[in-house]
Order: sequence, then C-alpha cells, then structure tokens
Amino acid sequence: MADYTLYYTSIAAFFLISVLIYQLSQWDKKLKNLLDAKLNNSISEADAPSTPVRTKKIMQSSVIALIVIMLIIFGTFAYTYFYYEKYEHSQWLSIIEIALLCFSLFSGFLLGSLRRRVDANHYLSEMHSQHNQREWVERKLSLSEARLIKQQQALARLAQNPNRKNQYFAEIFRDYAQTAAETLNVERVSIWLNIADNSKLECIDFYTKSNDTHRVLESVAVSEIPHYFLELSKHRVIAADDAMQHPALQELTDGYLQDNNIGAVLDGGIWVDGKAAGVVCIEHIGGVRAWSSDEQSFVGAIADLARVTIETCKRRTAEQTLLERSAQLEQMVQARTLSLRESDKRFTYVVQNAPVAILCLNEARELIEMNPEAEKISGYSRAYAIGKTYDELFSSEETRTYNQALIKKMDQYGNFQGERTLVRRADGSTVELLVSHSIGFDADGNPMAIAIAQDMSIHNALEASLINAREAAEAADR
Repeated sequence: MADYTLYYTSIAAFFLISVLIYQLSQWDKKLKNLLDAKLNNSISEADAPSTPVRTKKIMQSSVIALIVIMLIIFGTFAYTYFYYEKYEHSQWLSIIEIALLCFSLFSGFLLGSLRRRVDANHYLSEMHSQHNQREWVERKLSLSEARLIKQQQALARLAQNPNRKNQYFAEIFRDYAQTAAETLNVERVSIWLNIADNSKLECIDFYTKSNDTHRVLESVAVSEIPHYFLELSKHRVIAADDAMQHPALQELTDGYLQDNNIGAVLDGGIWVDGKAAGVVCIEHIGGVRAWSSDEQSFVGAIADLARVTIETCKRRTAEQTLLERSAQLEQMVQARTLSLRESDKRFTYVVQNAPVAILCLNEARELIEMNPEAEKISGYSRAYAIGKTYDELFSSEETRTYNQALIKKMDQYGNFQGERTLVRRADGSTVELLVSHSIGFDADGNPMAIAIAQDMSIHNALEASLINAREAAEAADR
C-alpha cells in the first residue's frame, strides 16, 4: 500500500496541475484576445505596430505566476520524496501534499489574475483616455471644418456678388462688415481707411450684431495711436486673444477696450501699393477668446477684398475721369472739325471766286491745284494742268529769262510780293503777270508753294487809257 501511495499521489498531482495549467492558459488566451480586440478598436493606425508589445507586457504576469507555481510544485515533490520513508501514515502526507499543491496553484493563479486585472484596468483606462482625447481632437477638427466651410461660402458670396458693380463704395464695406460679424459670431466689426495724407483713420462702417445697426464713428488721428499703427504696418493680422494684455493695444486699453468690455481683438491690415491703407477691426465682447488660424486667415481675406475694392474704385474713378475728358475732347474735335469744314468752305469759295489766279505747286514744282481765274488767264484746263511742271506749262523761248529769274527768287527768298514776270499761255501767246509767292504746307505736312498772279494787261490798258486821257485833257487846255 505504501509503495503505491506516492505513485498515485504524483499521478493525481500531475493531472491536477495539467488541468489547472490548461485552464489558466485558456483564460490568459481569452484575456489576450479581448485586449487585442480593444486595442484594435481604440488605438489609431499610427499606434497599431506597438499593440503586440503592450499585450505582451500585460501577459508577463501570468508567466511569472506559472514559474512561481512550478517552483512550489517541485519543492513539494522534493520534500515529500525526502521525508516519505520517515512517516508511517503516508496517506495523510499525500493528502497534505495535495492540499499544499492546490493551495499553491490557487494562490499563484489568484495573484496572477489580480495582477493581470490591475494591468488590464490600467491599460483600459489609458485607452479610454486616448479615446476621449481622440474624440476631442475629432470634434475640434469637425468644428474647424465647419468654420472653414462657412468662411469659404461667405467669401465666395462677397467675391461673386453680381450686384457689386452697381453698389456704392460705402455699401460694399457695409456688406463686408456685416458678413464678417455673422461668420465669426462677434458683436462688433468696423472698417477704417487711412486717408491720403496718412494722418487719420476714417471710419467707413461700424456694425453692431446684436441690434443689426450700421453707423460711422469719428475719425481717429494716427498721432494718438502711433504704436498701434506701427504694429499694424508690420503685420498682416494682429490677433489679440487677451486684448488687455496684448502689447500692440496698450494705447487703447484705458479709453476704449475697458469702456466697451472688449476682451479679444482680431485686426486685419488693408494693404494698398505696399502700404497700410486701413484696417478691419473684429471685436469680441466679454472675456478672452482664442482666435484660430482659419479665423485669422478669414480676416486677412476680408482685408484683401477691401483692398481690391479700393483699387477697383480708384480705377473706376480714373476711367470715369478719362471718359469725361474723352467726351470733352471729342466735343472739341467735333467743334474744331466743324469749324475747319466751315473755314474750308469759306476758303474754297474765296479761292474759286477770287479775281486773281491762284496756283499751288509741290517741291518738284508740279501743279497740284489752280482756281478758275488761273484757267481763264492761262488758257489751260485744270484737268490738263494738274501734274504738269511750271516749266512745261508756262515757259517758252520768249519767257524763259523771266521764268528763270522768278524761280531763282522763289528759291532764294521763298516769300515775296509784286514781282512782274512774263508767262506763256495755252495758245502760245504771252501775258504779263504780277506775282506774289509764299511757302505753306499741305494736310500731310509736306511743303508747297502758293503763287497768286494778277493779269497786268488790264492794268496796262487802264494805265494807257489814263495816259491818253491826261494827254487829251492837256491838249484841250492848250
């Protein structure tokens, strides 16, 4: 009986240990699968590679518990084997051995289970904290995305308004101020422009959201807020989360910010031709407010729209002035053209009905115009004479000396009056003329010679008749 007691005891202990170890491994496996599932659902893609490492860290407690149990079991077996021969009641020793083994297994498993539970609870708390943080970040991103969509819609409406061309300058800025207040959910928005001499900021519009009113405030001298204006000229946007503590707004703290309970300010500079030409002021009533980057960009975009509006208005003013001047110039040209036409008609009438011959010659001394009296005196028709040179028409052996002297005087003096000359007529006869010559220019600016000739035959006949009359009178007196 005694020989088989230790044998049976060992078999029973081994069987019990195997069952407990198997059950422990199954529980550990279930716990591992549960933790892995929670990790996969709770940890982001960036933390996924570290998941097995974290699970392995949690499961190390079970390995430690098994090692402790195995050491207790081997110690128990060694103790039993060593003292088995000394005890008579070996069955009681077997019972005690089994009790000790069960107690050791249960204690090791309990300690390992508690350790695993503590680790699991700690890690689950960490995952819960990460999950809450991720939800907070996602909620913040969602709010930011909603703000961006709202801001983009507002900017698109302002930029693509089909009635913008028909609106006045002040109406456009009223729309900018109201849209900025509604989009950013602030109480007051104002737009100020720097006048030409850079000495004052003129209020174009001041909008109050609570009572939906637009008004204009008194202008502010730049000399009263030099530091603020200097900061505005350096930065595109001044974002003051705490307006009372911001260094750029210290000049406005006592007299303006405190009196109006302004907690945060977001100002966007309006830049024209590289200079600060104005400012868009966003004022939050109450406590401090953290201005997000998208809100700062939105105010900068409103300031850019204001700049485009200013440049457009300047261009429209210049275009309007140019159109008015063009219209005035066109009226002057029309009046001048009408005057020239009337003058040309009068000149043509005078030339056509002048009692003297008028000839126009170009630089090659080719005839380019002649009046009816010239046709009458010379015997040449206008159609025949145009394009012929002076020598071809009026020179002959008898008149060549006179013509050469006349041409020489034309080249030497240009302008002269009362020069007697002899020219050939179309029928070959000659006629004495009293010629006046001058240099002028045609419509294209080319020089031309104008010759005015008077037929001296009538003058000579009158002179001869006067001589005859005088001589007849003298003879009668005698």
